[in-house]
Amino acid sequence: MFRSSRGLIRRDESRETTEGQKAVMASNFLKRILEIFCRHEFSWPHSDVCGRDYQVCMQCGAVYEYDLAAMRRTRRLVTAQGSAEFKS
Repeated sequence: MFRSSRGLIRRDESRETTEGQKAVMASNFLKRILEIFCRHEFSWPHSDVCGRDYQVCMQCGAVYEYDLAAMRRTRRLVTAQGSAEFKS
């Protein structure tokens, strides 16, 4: 047993992870590996409800901002949770 901010905890409870958490961690890990080694095959540019343009990689799902005037991708769009910033 040891003391934490929540009081006394048995060592077994402090490291306990559920099968769902393990599956999510494995999924996130595989997604990051795929994004790193992906050759990025992009879809046509799309516009969201706010009028911002973006492209999505059809292999890994990475979302990039798209400049229609320059006809090129400008930057990757990621939120704090690691999911795409745009929802179409």
